[in-house]
Amino acid sequence: DYSQPGVKGRTIWGELVPYDKVWRTGANEATTFEVSADVKVEGESLKAGKYGLFTIPGKDEWVIIFNSVPNQWGAYEYDENKDVLRVTVKPTETSESTERLTFSVEDNGMVIMKWEKLKVGFKVSDG
Repeated sequence: DYSQPGVKGRTIWGELVPYDKVWRTGANEATTFEVSADVKVEGESLKAGKYGLFTIPGKDEWVIIFNSVPNQWGAYEYDENKDVLRVTVKPTETSESTERLTFSVEDNGMVIMKWEKLKVGFKVSDG
């Protein structure tokens, strides 16, 4: 569950969304990620449940964060001590621009986030 901010002609990465700082990975309420069974994310175990999905965007790598507090407004009260899992992935630049932040789940279990000219994904598999 996520909100879809728009690019609206703005510079997103490193400006609207600062590098190396926790981001709610959307707009308004923090994005949530829910799984009905235990899974592995990038090979690491994640129990069934609903999580706040935060990220720390970087130029060369992103930290994907699953936090035990799913219902938060933004990242204003984000508490690192409530993190359940953190994984690191590499972003990919794309040739076409995505105006509104969009998540998709691919058949191979990849969860892909696209916004502006950037794509970031993480692999979800059976736990």
